[in-house]
This record gives sequence, structure tokens and C-alpha cells, in this order.
Amino acid sequence: MTNLSVYLDTSNDATHVLVGLYSDTDGKPSTLLTQGSVISPAAGSWNTVTVPAVQVAAGRTYWLTLLGGCVRTENHRWWGANESSILLLL
Repeated sequence: MTNLSVYLDTSNDATHVLVGLYSDTDGKPSTLLTQGSVISPAAGSWNTVTVPAVQVAAGRTYWLTLLGGCVRTENHRWWGANESSILLLL
């Protein structure tokens, strides 16, 4: 995998977004596998981030994380201010 894509809704006004892919341990993000950033992300659109290549496997669980100055997402688990994570089941 060399790209991660995230959808930022129309209310998003972040100027920079960091996207990371983590492994899962006991239902929580564990080891950072790869990451990349988007400068001037587009609101109301999919934003694709090129990341260093990483192997993912079917049947495993991963976490996609977003960190940005003013990232607004709904229906995601929040870790802290301006950070969200999404559970991915492959």
C-alpha cells in the first residue's frame, strides 16, 4: 500500500492533515506502520496521501488516524483534541 485516502466533509477547515496507519492490539491502535500529510486539504472531497510502502494483510485489523488543526469528523472514536481514528477491517 502506498496511498491512504480520507474524506473530509464540507465543514472541514483544516490547513494541514496528518494521516497514519496503525496496527491493532486488543482493539486499540498500536504500532505506526506508515504516515503522510496533506497540505491544504480539500473540504467535501476525498484527499489522497502518498505514504511509504507498507504491507497489509486480509483478515487483519488496522486503524486509520487523522490529526489536523481543525479536522471535523463524525461517527469516529476520538483520542484527544483534533485527533480521530477509524477502525479498518481488511
